[in-house]
Amino acid sequence: MKRLLYVLPTLGPGGAERAAVSIAQNLVDLYGYKVTFFTMYSENYFTDDFNGNLDFVSANLLQKKSKLQKWLNQYIYFFHALKSFINRREFDIIVSGYEIDSEIPLIELALIDKIFVKKRKKIKLISIIQNSILTSTGSFRSDRNKTMLTAVSYGRRLIFDHIVVVTTNIKNEMKEIAQDKITIIPNPINTVYVIAKSNEEIKEENLGWFDEPYYINVARIASQKNQLLLLKAFASIIDKISWNLLMVGGISEPWYHQKISKYINENKLYDRVHHFLPPKNHFPYIRRSRAFVFTSRYEGLPLTILETMALRKIIISIKFTGYENILNSKNSILVDDENVMQLADAMLRLSEGKYEEEKIVLAANDTVRHYEHTIVSEKYHQLFDSLIDPNNLHI
Repeated sequence: MKRLLYVLPTLGPGGAERAAVSIAQNLVDLYGYKVTFFTMYSENYFTDDFNGNLDFVSANLLQKKSKLQKWLNQYIYFFHALKSFINRREFDIIVSGYEIDSEIPLIELALIDKIFVKKRKKIKLISIIQNSILTSTGSFRSDRNKTMLTAVSYGRRLIFDHIVVVTTNIKNEMKEIAQDKITIIPNPINTVYVIAKSNEEIKEENLGWFDEPYYINVARIASQKNQLLLLKAFASIIDKISWNLLMVGGISEPWYHQKISKYINENKLYDRVHHFLPPKNHFPYIRRSRAFVFTSRYEGLPLTILETMALRKIIISIKFTGYENILNSKNSILVDDENVMQLADAMLRLSEGKYEEEKIVLAANDTVRHYEHTIVSEKYHQLFDSLIDPNNLHI
């Protein structure tokens, strides 16, 4: 039995977390793994899925508000808890699910690479990179991206035994790292599960607009997700359409939430724009929508796009960094990045029935088949198997 430790900040409702749990479930069910998630905070949206050889352990830190308390939580307490936990248990593989543009990986890696140098000979360390590190213009997303990327490799020596990226363009962005240590494995989609969950009843009261057509955006409220662009596009056509706009997502950047709330109030959109905090099951909201509007500035392989394709809904998306890995002019409606008027025009034309929706949906449905969870999980199993025992080559 292979023993895998998966380190994440939390098991919240995000796409990366849903992908991680889906992969873990298959490794347990299909290949007999023992998988343990170790998280910073106690939040777990997937408690119903954990049993037997799929386990959840949290450092159970409080989400402090001050910068100092947050720093102490992330950089001291969490890694002391992680160190203690690894010391008490035996693992074959440790997977880091932290993003490369965070300071977190460096400390996590230093912990495992230095303190556990003896165990490190046995434990295989894997990093999964979910997001593009470049903007749509080809520059690093922030000043620290370049630093973090360089530090991950300590020049030419990788701290990780292997890096998994979800798209070809992310691998190309990491060209200064030894390419033979990088494998492309996309995010998984369990189509049967998504469709089944989408048919569950929505228990919402006093939603007179809910039976009317609406656009939907499922993403945490954050500048990366760029909901302000969506609101500007919607505001410019609101007098020409009867559709509403539903945004579903947690508030990860309060300042950005304040910014979009101010925009909604100043433009009197409050009767037509609705925001729900993320439920445990967001699929019924997508299924009942008329179209999913995606406005992220950068992504990897967004799981919400795969889920929307599985539910046979139209996708309107800006050309975010790496969009070509999953979207094209046949399976979606694409507009230029940061172009409010193009986005507004696409939303308006869809409401007027000016697209061949059935053709778009069929093309999207054909796309999503290549990302089925069993196919993706098999690739992870083959990678882990070959790293633990180099003689186990899967060709």
